[in-house]
Amino acid sequence: MITNNDGEVQVTYTAGSSPVWVEIYAEHVYYYPHGAGEIVAADAKFISVKQSPADVWDLRATVNVRVNVTADTSWSIIIPNLPTITDFRSLYESYSGKLTVFGLIQNECGGYGNDFCYTGNDPPILWFAYGDAAEFSKNKSTEYLNGVLEIFGEMVTFCNELAVGSELRTDNYRIRTDDVGVYLEYGDNIKYFDVSGYGDGEANYNRLEWLSGGYWETFEGTYSRSGEVQTSWTEPDPFGSFTYQDSAYSFGYNGTETIFQPHYEYGTIQTTITKNLNGKIKPYYRTITDVDNKNSDLILIPKNYDLKNYPNPFNPSTRIQYQIPSVTQVTLKVYDVLGNEVATLINEEKPAGMYEVEFSLSSIKHNPSSGVYFCRLQTENFSKTIKMLYLK
Repeated sequence: MITNNDGEVQVTYTAGSSPVWVEIYAEHVYYYPHGAGEIVAADAKFISVKQSPADVWDLRATVNVRVNVTADTSWSIIIPNLPTITDFRSLYESYSGKLTVFGLIQNECGGYGNDFCYTGNDPPILWFAYGDAAEFSKNKSTEYLNGVLEIFGEMVTFCNELAVGSELRTDNYRIRTDDVGVYLEYGDNIKYFDVSGYGDGEANYNRLEWLSGGYWETFEGTYSRSGEVQTSWTEPDPFGSFTYQDSAYSFGYNGTETIFQPHYEYGTIQTTITKNLNGKIKPYYRTITDVDNKNSDLILIPKNYDLKNYPNPFNPSTRIQYQIPSVTQVTLKVYDVLGNEVATLINEEKPAGMYEVEFSLSSIKHNPSSGVYFCRLQTENFSKTIKMLYLK
């Protein structure tokens, strides 16, 4: 990230559920005059980050519901001296609903430990929801008459004639469901969620009725109707889950249920319900609680490898400087003119930076001879040797 003209930069970070220390690390490039190279100065500051004990949480959830209801049956009734009545009835309903919820809510459990709950006692800070509930239903109820019956002294034959009052009816509606109800609870004793959307609207119907005159009459109209999209789950229902990880709660429900319900008018009604819900709750913000006033030492980060010493010639000691642009294993050794190892100054892994070490022949060798000595820098990706002249 690059600072603005005021030297400011916005830092975004992600932390877990436990309080942590976060290191904010910054670099600045310094250029030598006349194009003589560059170095990078770096500094670091530590801040303490922890979750607020009673805070605002971000909720996102999606709900999809599908319900299919089917039934049909037929039977015949035979009564002496009366026509045979063949009754045929059927039913079909298809219901679907979808709901998307975004919201900011308050943790009503107080935010202590890993417990979370929201039961609607506190009004939501913000709700944004959209979705709808749609239904299409079709009823068919027809009676066919078969037989012979004496009416006013005459024998009247009925053969597959529709009985008066037989009807065919179709209803449908689509209602927005933006009135939201959310109930969530997570803890050691219970895991529970309920996400619902409600709305009121208008349904349409179209009905055909067989009249005594021997024809169909059409009746159309509207009526008030409520729509709902809802999914709930309570542990240990196997179709749902509620988990906690890295300060976020993820919940979901994916289940299908089939219900058989005997009904005297329609025979056995089969209802298949498929529900799907996925959601997550996570902290909307975290609080920075403290800043460490003790800055780390200034670190100079070079762009390249290098090795040099001063003074040169030297007596009795010289300071050897080396620089590495990245973390690496470093070996720094001194040899005499015959190739014999005189001293091992460094043999360890080092982070990027500029380093300096003092080398003195008087502390290593009695009566060292004047002449040339060699210092060798060896890393994983670089090697350099320089001459050092010792004068008595």
